[in-house]
Amino acid sequence: MSEQPVDTVQKPVVYVDITGMRQPGTHGGMAEYLLRMWDARTLAFHEARSKIVSGHQRNKLGSLWLILNPIFSGMIYYIVFGFVFQVNKGIDNFIGYLLVGIFMFQMTTGAINASADSIYSGRKLLGSNNLPVAMLPVINNVQRWLSGIPSYLAMMLIIIIAPPVENLGWMSLLFVPLMALQGLLMIGFSLVAAHVVARVHDLKNLLSVGMRAWLYASGVMFSVDRLTNAHPIFGPLVDWNPMHHVLTIARDVLLYETIPDLHSWLMVLFWALGITMVGLWLIWRGEGTYVITTD
Repeated sequence: MSEQPVDTVQKPVVYVDITGMRQPGTHGGMAEYLLRMWDARTLAFHEARSKIVSGHQRNKLGSLWLILNPIFSGMIYYIVFGFVFQVNKGIDNFIGYLLVGIFMFQMTTGAINASADSIYSGRKLLGSNNLPVAMLPVINNVQRWLSGIPSYLAMMLIIIIAPPVENLGWMSLLFVPLMALQGLLMIGFSLVAAHVVARVHDLKNLLSVGMRAWLYASGVMFSVDRLTNAHPIFGPLVDWNPMHHVLTIARDVLLYETIPDLHSWLMVLFWALGITMVGLWLIWRGEGTYVITTD
């Protein structure tokens, strides 16, 4: 037998810098965790945008449903509460009042509902990209905002053209920082919901019940005075409800040309910062303990 030639060429040695890399499912300090989330912002944006496109590919009207759905919901609520129950008495511009409540409340609860199951549904994305778990609710919130901005523009257009016509003055610019606070509030509640549901998945079934109670306690389609006058216990509950203050501020600047009360701003700011820090801490501490498989 002839001997095989021996390959005497020395192969180059490749050195890989693994600085900053860590085993999937582990976490460092909170500051490092936030930096990892910031580094993943581009991926989050593209992932959210792709979900929007794929979610409307089968609809003939496509993304137009992002505007039509809240409009139809507003029409139904207007018929039920405006004509049947006549809760519009004593409310100036009830159409605008109702639209602001429906559009903004659906934006918030839509993000929270979509994020509640995000840790399980996004497990493959985590496995392939080594993303921080907290980015999964954030992606759902980015998706909600990208799909919800057209509905907000439609809301303002209806306020301008539907009688009684409202003239959006300089005070309406305060709606921009309110949207930022609302976005932070949505992320905070989404993080907490995602953590809780990941621990006890049965709680997702109770989420819709909680959202319905939140709807009535926020004054979406009727004044919260009906609650506070019904029983003294509802007074503190309404006052500590951040969505009640979000809607109050929005209606003041868009409908009534009224400078919002500082108490409402502080209450929204308190909840937005507080619930977001709590949600981040919960998921940061739970990183690596969630049951995530890629089957």
